[in-house]
Amino acid sequence: MTALPIDLYADGILSTANTSNPDITVKPCNLCSCARGYISYTEATFSDMWELFHSSCSSCSDAETQHPTLLCEFCRHLRLPHFDQCLPPAIRERVQLNIGNLAERSAECQFCSFILRIVDLEVGALSSTSASLDNQSILIKEASHIRTNTIHWSFEDDNRNCGYFTLQTAPFDRFVDWRQVRSWIPNSMTESCSKVSLPQHLIDNFKLIDIQRKCIINAPNPCQYITLSYVWGNDSSRYFRASLDNITFLETPGALDTIDLPRSVSDAIEACSKLGYNHLWVDCLCILSDDAESKHEQIGQMDKIYEGSELCIVAAAGPDASYGLPGISRGRGCRDGEGEIYGLKLRPLLHSASTLIDASKWAQRAWTYQEDIMSNCRLFFTDMGAFFHIRLPHRQHYITDQPACTGLQTSGPMGSAALEYPAMLFGYTRRELSFSEDILRAFSGILHRLFEQATIFGLPLSQFDRAILWHTDDYLSTARCSNVDCLFPSWSWTSAFGTIRTSTDNSGVALWAIATAKGKSHQNLTIMIPDPELCMEYEDCSACMFAWASGCVAAARPTNIDLQNFTQQDILSPNYRWNSYKDYWMEVFGEYLTNPPFSREETEIARTNGRLLVFTQEAKFRINLIDKVDTWTPGKRYVEIRGTDGRTAGLIQLSEHHIKRFLTSTYDSARFIALSAGTDPAHELHPIECISCGQTHEPDLSASLPGDSCGRQNAPSVLSDQDHSIEQLLKPPPSGFSTSIFFLDTEGKPQSAQIVPVWQVLRPVMMNVMLVASDDPSDDRVVRRVGIGQIYLRKWARAERRLRTLILE
Repeated sequence: MTALPIDLYADGILSTANTSNPDITVKPCNLCSCARGYISYTEATFSDMWELFHSSCSSCSDAETQHPTLLCEFCRHLRLPHFDQCLPPAIRERVQLNIGNLAERSAECQFCSFILRIVDLEVGALSSTSASLDNQSILIKEASHIRTNTIHWSFEDDNRNCGYFTLQTAPFDRFVDWRQVRSWIPNSMTESCSKVSLPQHLIDNFKLIDIQRKCIINAPNPCQYITLSYVWGNDSSRYFRASLDNITFLETPGALDTIDLPRSVSDAIEACSKLGYNHLWVDCLCILSDDAESKHEQIGQMDKIYEGSELCIVAAAGPDASYGLPGISRGRGCRDGEGEIYGLKLRPLLHSASTLIDASKWAQRAWTYQEDIMSNCRLFFTDMGAFFHIRLPHRQHYITDQPACTGLQTSGPMGSAALEYPAMLFGYTRRELSFSEDILRAFSGILHRLFEQATIFGLPLSQFDRAILWHTDDYLSTARCSNVDCLFPSWSWTSAFGTIRTSTDNSGVALWAIATAKGKSHQNLTIMIPDPELCMEYEDCSACMFAWASGCVAAARPTNIDLQNFTQQDILSPNYRWNSYKDYWMEVFGEYLTNPPFSREETEIARTNGRLLVFTQEAKFRINLIDKVDTWTPGKRYVEIRGTDGRTAGLIQLSEHHIKRFLTSTYDSARFIALSAGTDPAHELHPIECISCGQTHEPDLSASLPGDSCGRQNAPSVLSDQDHSIEQLLKPPPSGFSTSIFFLDTEGKPQSAQIVPVWQVLRPVMMNVMLVASDDPSDDRVVRRVGIGQIYLRKWARAERRLRTLILE
């Protein structure tokens, strides 16, 4: 860069007294004034600014001549290469530059155009958010703490929109360095402790691609193979698939060279060869698309197919299978996001590999979720580089061939089914399905891995009490329609659209069973017994104690539990009565294992596929539509459940189409069945303290009671975990608690005085309930789920209840 005349440029805001060079003639510099930006530390001096913008530098003085770059006047003055490579770190780290509104400057400037492109790439494509560059100034500063030759950029008005780019002299590798990638894998494989038996021992007709012979073969035993995880795209019919008609041809050596394979598949074959493996599994070639029985078996055991592979190649780029694996048959690197200035290559730098992978089409598709979860070792191919990741029992190992700020953040090895199921169901249902009827099939591998065959329509038998409490965030869609080939019962999450969440605690008060086959009624029942690993916290213990002793469990009241003598030490003891949730269940419901409460007629009615038997309490309540709309969840409406005292008894949240079908404003005889007890009320049901009387009781959700003076401003807040100390639990609870929702003695004091813990007082015991409806007026035993809600246990206990068997469909 040609040295600028020293007497033409200086920062007019800084005094000449700040410079140590008496020969400098200070004159205003409009560009400096505009680009000066923010000096991060007050010790920054005029000489620092002079050094940045105007001093001559032998290291880069001829860069402009050797590497002509079309820049606007502003960016020429900026001297970015000098800033990043020549200035001492002590100066660079103190300066943050405001490079102004790039959208208003010359479109021909290479640096302005580069910044605009990477902002669009990061904010739009990667973050899945929208942000306008109109009237936005961009700030840049060095980020050597991330890696060398790295610059951080951000919006002046919103630093959440930010990113990084690098400056380097070496050209970018557009194709994979297979020697480098091969060096990642052997050592990693020997570390992996999660390998399982190869699936060909368990799956009939298990086929693989023979890389050397270029044909399909029956998998040899034993063998090592690689899997491919990719997306087909919107028009999957255009891709070649194996079938009963062409499998004989595909088994001919060289057959794969004669057919037009999707680019992702042909690239995976090439990658397999370069990595030194001779067998590859790809669904479109290794599953016969028109062999229903074989196809169903292999889809149901995707867990074994992917978990049994040595490595999973992930096509984490492009919208469909025609895009290929970047770096193999097509050059990688986002050309639109790259640039050059004075011979330095500019390239956007990822916040992390996860940022790029999570924004890919592959990470948004439901089918690829189980392929990702089940694979211990994965090699991701993206437009920005290759990323290798391996899950180990106690850590994760990550390698990349391209610069990134942080490593790949993914889930660890699969652990306890009791802990994994809610998280995996949530992660899976957040993704997209092209065909609605695949909702269960695309999750079947994970279900098989966690529970083998012990599930029913996506719900595990061993966690049924908690899984049945699922709810969705999609209140706009109607239920998924069943047909001859696909059945979606109303009680299963497969009937709903949207992201699904389930409960991780609560204690069941109902007995669930499946009528498995025709025959004698009691010999063909599968009763759902909880998993021994399901934990039971203090809250669970107290909730089920109160529910059972209050006669709200589908079993005889206990004769050996007296709430008047139920001491604080009992609640605080981890093993007070039950070591696990199963222990509780066996004491309460164990007698039904040999003497089920279901009649022969009820069992026969329940034999229809998709039906369940439930033995529980039913009660009717008045429901009232609240004039309140959830602004965060479109279509979600609040429905108040009212008790016999005319006050709020509970709450249920329904969709618009359920509201239109079941009620207009009020409904006097809605049917609810008891599911489980817990101590975590919905936010709207948290107890409030009356301003005038000081008594803590239920809120009035419809705010319609005459003379009601209750307000939330004095309501106690939910205690955090750190408040649940032994000292806090032993404190006497405050006075003034309403008997309508709290368990009190005849004197109006909390049960057993100083016995109920503080968290129990602030969180009254709740009954989780299901609103049900019947379409058959002649037999109200067969019902379907409408929604899940909560009713205060105290108010449930005071309602007119009856113990009966219902058949859910």
